[in-house]
Amino acid sequence: MSRMIASARRTGGLMLILAVSFGLRLTAIPVVHADGYYTGDEKEYVYLASSLADGGEFIDTNGEYSTRSPLYPFFLSTMVDAGSMGLLLSHIAGAVLGVIVVGLIYQLSMQLFGEKVWALAAAAVAGLYPGLIIYSALLQTEMLFLVFFLGSFLAGYRLLQKPTLAAGGVLGVLTGCAVLVRAVYLGFFPVFLGTLLFLGRKNMKAHILPIAASILVFAAVNMPWLVRNYTIHDVLVPVSLWGGRSILVANNPYATGTWSNHPGFESWFDQELSRRGIQKEGLTEYELSSVSREIGIDFLRENPGKGLSLAAARTHIFWIYPITNSDSNIPLQGIAVGADFFLMVLLLVGIAGFRKWDARLMPIWAAVAVFSLLHLVLHAEARYRLPIVPLLSLFAGIGIGHLMTGGGWKELMMRKEFRSRLFTGGAILAAVYGYTGFLFIEGRI
Repeated sequence: MSRMIASARRTGGLMLILAVSFGLRLTAIPVVHADGYYTGDEKEYVYLASSLADGGEFIDTNGEYSTRSPLYPFFLSTMVDAGSMGLLLSHIAGAVLGVIVVGLIYQLSMQLFGEKVWALAAAAVAGLYPGLIIYSALLQTEMLFLVFFLGSFLAGYRLLQKPTLAAGGVLGVLTGCAVLVRAVYLGFFPVFLGTLLFLGRKNMKAHILPIAASILVFAAVNMPWLVRNYTIHDVLVPVSLWGGRSILVANNPYATGTWSNHPGFESWFDQELSRRGIQKEGLTEYELSSVSREIGIDFLRENPGKGLSLAAARTHIFWIYPITNSDSNIPLQGIAVGADFFLMVLLLVGIAGFRKWDARLMPIWAAVAVFSLLHLVLHAEARYRLPIVPLLSLFAGIGIGHLMTGGGWKELMMRKEFRSRLFTGGAILAAVYGYTGFLFIEGRI
């Protein structure tokens, strides 16, 4: 990686990293689909996109109207068709989105730190990260979401620099689109705006109107889908109805922490419905989501110990499990775990080098915290970590910069607080990954 960064500095800089990233993502397309297999999500998105392209309604294969967020299927519908060329074009578009993500990381690093080596290193980390490569090759929401997600950070920081109504409008469009790709962003949006207001508090009068404009534009972007959902369900459904069922999947006696449950869940769920005098067959999509949320929350209230245990398991899944498209490809999982460990080591070196807290990083850390905390209640998957991986690569880029600069590294090692942070963080990483290895050897994960 250091050779790649050094070569990038001598030649085309960012363009070299983007070219390598694009090549890796194109190569991954046939590799992850070598057996013709598509993930369950891919099948749903291709089905929805094909239906929309043919002028049909937004209804998934289960006959549900609002389980999935709308923007990615509509995006896919502009390219997908019944033939292979449509799918090929869709895959290439995914690779392009993946490269845009790498470029946005470079821009975000430059905006925050202004160090070209750090920015190139951060882009290289994102470009080479296996999970980002794999999900650029899959027809799923991750890359489109990341483009809007990272774009919203760039727009937010630029609004702080130049608080204009136009900047607020751009931020509103990007955040509104992010929600329509993945509803989980709805939980982060108010926190994000809160951090921006805090950072702009010294000139609050200048920032309040642009941020208010971003809220209005955000609402306008989401309004058509809100109205559409209301006409179907006769209640306000901001984006999707999956949240209630996710709470239930995550919190029940048969929960595993992920989307799947141990055998016995369906019988238990039927019993819980009967206890409330409800027949599952007669439930509407909205009612199923509502009663699922109610049952999941009741389980947490009645079983706090089990709830805490499941929350800890989901945290482990979210942060440590390998981001791949297959649970059976052990070599790929090994590569992914190694990449994550390497990322965390570089992240640790980068963070340990900070002399003091930088308030500008508050939106970044808020995103890491919110996306992590959401899965204390909702079910977890390793791929749900993908949105924060590019943010972590910002600090990994700093770590690489320290390691590439001999004098800088020696200076850091002379600082007691740096050595203390490095040792403490390294011990935690070793313990967590060691424990995970033990669980894998025991066959428990």
